[in-house]
Amino acid sequence: MTHDPHKPTVALDDQPDSWHMHTSEEGMPQEEHGSQARPFALIGAFVGSFAFVAGVIVACIAYFQNYTTTLRAERIENTRLADDYHAYKAGAEKHLAAFGWANPEAAAAGKVSTPLDQAMQRVIQQYHGNQGGSPRAEAR
Repeated sequence: MTHDPHKPTVALDDQPDSWHMHTSEEGMPQEEHGSQARPFALIGAFVGSFAFVAGVIVACIAYFQNYTTTLRAERIENTRLADDYHAYKAGAEKHLAAFGWANPEAAAAGKVSTPLDQAMQRVIQQYHGNQGGSPRAEAR
């Protein structure tokens, strides 16, 4: 069976099915839905939708700016190596600022490492006490 594209599939005057036919026993037809729009409700829905979309856009922009700044700092400015350096430097400064033994041989010999600031002050005092001479000369 072929279909002629110039003829409608249903006759224009015929009702397609019984649902479209109404009888007098049904009573008065219902009022159409949305026939009386509430403008303030529509304006409120529009403003609420607009504010929600604007908030999502602002949140996305803030996240993107934060993410790209962090990524740029890590990749372009190479702060990952700086973080390793700062951790190494903090450990070295902690080691230089405390009493301890340099190695097991020094510990066996009774040699103690002193904090760097105190060691510098002792060397300065030895030079001042020796009038510019060698600190070893005074220790002998």
